[in-house]
Amino acid sequence: MTPAARLPAHKHDLAAVEALARLPASAWIAHAPQLLEWLRDGNWPVARPVARLLASTGAATMPALARVFDGDDAIWKCGCIESLLAALPPADWESLRPRLQRLADAPDPAELAEGAAEAAQTLLRRRDRA
Repeated sequence: MTPAARLPAHKHDLAAVEALARLPASAWIAHAPQLLEWLRDGNWPVARPVARLLASTGAATMPALARVFDGDDAIWKCGCIESLLAALPPADWESLRPRLQRLADAPDPAELAEGAAEAAQTLLRRRDRA
């Protein structure tokens, strides 16, 4: 990354996201795992802009996103589905389909309670209609 560009430092750091958006994705895509951290809470001001930034890379973010779906944070999974995956064409997230199918078909209690299972079901239905 250039010296002027940096990762967001706090939940209100919109200037950092705007600076990253002016760079080619190749300059910051290696930091996708850190950027995904900002999708843990969809109410944070940086969450939606970061989701748009990551969505601009298409499938390039999927390896980092797979680690989110392999984890146990149901709220984070839900946020990633609703703010990032929903903004992408299904072909871009096809590599995550087995994880999303597991989430939709066999959610754990937290995934069910936090709406992650329902979000996965909705996303998969959209994909099946496409």
